[in-house]
Amino acid sequence: MSIELIAIIGLCLVLGLVLAGYDKLLRELNRTKKDRETINADAREKAVKMIESARDKAVEIVSEAKFGSLRESDDMENRLEDVSQQKLKEYKQMLQSISKTVETTAVRELSEFKRTLDLETSAGQKAVGEKILQELGDYKETRIREVDARVTAVVKKITLDVLGRSISSDDLGKTITSALEKAKNEGLFD
Repeated sequence: MSIELIAIIGLCLVLGLVLAGYDKLLRELNRTKKDRETINADAREKAVKMIESARDKAVEIVSEAKFGSLRESDDMENRLEDVSQQKLKEYKQMLQSISKTVETTAVRELSEFKRTLDLETSAGQKAVGEKILQELGDYKETRIREVDARVTAVVKKITLDVLGRSISSDDLGKTITSALEKAKNEGLFD
């Protein structure tokens, strides 16, 4: 297998891990949205009940006020307004609290996903890098063995040429240099 193919396979694996993490985050985000919708629906339902209760109470107070004096009627209306305002404030506070909780949860989960995604990506890149370095080392060793074998063959050939005739040390150096250049030109060292 070539280094490029292994690198592509490694990158595909890393991409698969990244996509799996992204899918997991999307599922968690959808679940958080559903939870928020459920909480908002529950809050609305409670608010409606509270408003209905306040309305019923107001109707009761108004009924009682009809029998009382005009002053009591005004007092009852003020109380009704106060109760309505108080219930409205409580409802608003509850909705704000729920919104903040949902927002905080979503931000925390997104942050955790990003951290997990960064860790998985780094680990994948490190593994691919180590594999590439290993294969480069193996390739280098193989090429060195091949060059050594070619050099040995050239030296044997030169030795046969030298031993086949008697020459001076200068001629021997020139002959070896010439033979090495010839071997290089023939592509024995490539």
